[in-house]
Amino acid sequence: MTVQSWSLTGAEALRAAPWMIVNTGPGEFQYQGRRWIFGDVIVSRIEQSECLVAPRPVVDVSDSGYTSLFFIDKGRYSFLGGDRTHTFATGDAGWAPGWAHISCETHLPTRFLVISVQDRLLTGPGRRPSAPAGRIDSRSHLLRPTLSFLRTFTATPSPEPVSAGHPSKAVFVELAAALFAQTHTSHTEEMRVEGAYEAAVAIIQARYDDPALEPADIARQLNLSLRHLQRAFAANGHTIRETIQHTRLDAAIRAIPQNAHPLTLAALAKEAGMSPKELRHAARTTFGLTPGQLLRQTRTEPES
Repeated sequence: MTVQSWSLTGAEALRAAPWMIVNTGPGEFQYQGRRWIFGDVIVSRIEQSECLVAPRPVVDVSDSGYTSLFFIDKGRYSFLGGDRTHTFATGDAGWAPGWAHISCETHLPTRFLVISVQDRLLTGPGRRPSAPAGRIDSRSHLLRPTLSFLRTFTATPSPEPVSAGHPSKAVFVELAAALFAQTHTSHTEEMRVEGAYEAAVAIIQARYDDPALEPADIARQLNLSLRHLQRAFAANGHTIRETIQHTRLDAAIRAIPQNAHPLTLAALAKEAGMSPKELRHAARTTFGLTPGQLLRQTRTEPES
């Protein structure tokens, strides 16, 4: 294992950095850090002041085939990944291809802790990132332990030479792979949740007249947990029960002009899969009217 250290200021720091730097801070640009090179795994602790970063036209370092998993130990940082800008604060983590070909900005003096791994070490289902760049899910139970381990490892200089085959190398690879796997699983689940709202609404529209229809029934039919289905509805500004109620009330209103003879409250409720009590409650909470007032108002509205 090779250890490299540097602490540079001003023009020297601007020349030494692997990127084109525009200093945006109040003083001279500061760039310092330490790097542990385990062959095809590189661990870095980097501190730099406020700046804009862009790739150099000709880069004298080869980061091809590496994926870098970075943690913000302190500060604030943004980078352009794909078609969007990702912003990270203290405690956040993300990934990017390599380390020398990114466009980014440090908004405050920022310390990065970075694990750069050759992609060939991340083979296997779910071990690679699901996109070239992105954010580690903040809910990952591995995020804080990995950051804590990195802080300890990088804050204490190695008392003696460490071989490239040191167990720490395997730990770093497996932590990176596990974080990517968790983020991939979370992303897949989020996509399922996004599609769940439309699928659940379709079920409600098909089964609204079933008085036994409950949110848990819909979740089971979609093979989702009730909590995930509730999240999908919350993201669209509704609860599941509200959507069932509004669908039933809409059906009751549509049933009024289709019947030549006046409907009783009980018959109208039955058309919508509700009890008379539920219909009264739905009409009052939605329109501020009783079912009778709603019926009279609907019948007297001129046809469009």
